[in-house]
Amino acid sequence: MNENEKRRFDAISQLYQRAWEQFNARRRYEFQVGLAYWTALAAALAGSVNLESFPRIPGGKPLLVGFAIVTIALHIFWMWGIWRAHGTDQKIAIHYQTHMQTLSQTEFPQGLSENIAFRSRDMGMLSHPAAVFEIGLTALLALAFVVINWNRL
Repeated sequence: MNENEKRRFDAISQLYQRAWEQFNARRRYEFQVGLAYWTALAAALAGSVNLESFPRIPGGKPLLVGFAIVTIALHIFWMWGIWRAHGTDQKIAIHYQTHMQTLSQTEFPQGLSENIAFRSRDMGMLSHPAAVFEIGLTALLALAFVVINWNRL
């Protein structure tokens, strides 16, 4: 590798690392926001369980169902934006990784390349198992809130 190629490799390596750093920082932020969201839902659920009777609210059961739908919809909206950004960061990193492998002549074997492509296909989409889990947890908490309070209205 000549000096020009070395400088190019180093520059690409820094861009590659930055893409993954952004991805990981956003994942940490996503987890913190998700944890706060689930904590608020769990607190509302626990608080409603401890009430002798659920306070009368205008709209009753339709409002309770509306609360659950809005809670889930807000989380889906949040996740949609976050996961689009995750997908972008991952695609940028893989782009730079490919260039580094070409420069260093260290391409992955075909089977590993296929495995990486298969495992990466859901990144950036709400069909990724992590996104499904997070939205599912929100839905479970919102549904539990509705079920626990349904007959109390």
